[in-house]
Amino acid sequence: MDDKEVNVNELYSKIKALLPVATSVEQAEEEVRNLQEQVLQKILNTILPLVPFLGKRPTRKETEETVSHFPWRGIFLAGDEEPVPRCNGNDENRGEYRGRGLWLSHWGKLYELVHSGEFSRWQGEAGFSSSEETSLSVAEALKNGWRLNAILTRLVEHIALAETKLPERVKAAALTIARLQTALTISEEQRNK
Repeated sequence: MDDKEVNVNELYSKIKALLPVATSVEQAEEEVRNLQEQVLQKILNTILPLVPFLGKRPTRKETEETVSHFPWRGIFLAGDEEPVPRCNGNDENRGEYRGRGLWLSHWGKLYELVHSGEFSRWQGEAGFSSSEETSLSVAEALKNGWRLNAILTRLVEHIALAETKLPERVKAAALTIARLQTALTISEEQRNK
């Protein structure tokens, strides 16, 4: 009986000793979450002016006959950009569309798109997919399991694209401006004759 009492006392002492450590871990993890939220918010605010140039309008619904898009342009940040087909068991010709993706819209909102639908590869059988949007804060996105590193990795890819895409657009715009100025000059010269 005494041995059992000593073991209980030892256990109790060890638990008491670990309580401050557990509190420290909890506080440290909360600080990490807060810092991740601040870093992501700052980066998203910084990249926001580039979103209209780099983004696209994600698909809302798609059937064989029609495609509709969300009313906003955005850049894909993490998860599944489009619905992912998953076959039903052994049937490789039919299945479901599933998936979930995180996007940053051109007006600065984060959207989580949840994809669903059905597909068939058989002639005459129609399939469809749809995506539902949910607006999230940065904190909600991180709490929903979107990982900071995955988002930052995708943003690095968007920046690499911007480094090539935006100068090309500037060159194209400059060429168009030169052509229009030439056309105006010719038009004015003809009017003065």
